[in-house]
Amino acid sequence: MLQIAIGARTGTLAPVIPRAVKVYRVAEITWLIKTVLKDEVGEVWVEGELSNLRHPTSGHWYFTLKDETAPVAGVIFRGNQRPF
Repeated sequence: MLQIAIGARTGTLAPVIPRAVKVYRVAEITWLIKTVLKDEVGEVWVEGELSNLRHPTSGHWYFTLKDETAPVAGVIFRGNQRPF
C-alpha cells in the first residue's frame, strides 16, 4: 500500500517509505519481473478478454487484456506484429 504524507510547509504530496523497505527504480523492477518469469516460471501464456485496442499512427497496437478480476496493459510494437 502506498501511503502519502503532505508536507507541512509546502503542501506537496510525498510518499511515506518505511526505512526497511527497498525502493526499486523502474528499470530494476522490470528486470526483476522479467527474470523471475523467465527463470522461475518459464514460457507464459495468458488468456483473457482483449479490450481498449488502439492502433495509432505509430503502427504499434496498445490494448488491455483482462479477466473478471484484473487487467494487464499490453503493447505489440510495429516490428513484432505477425499476421493474426
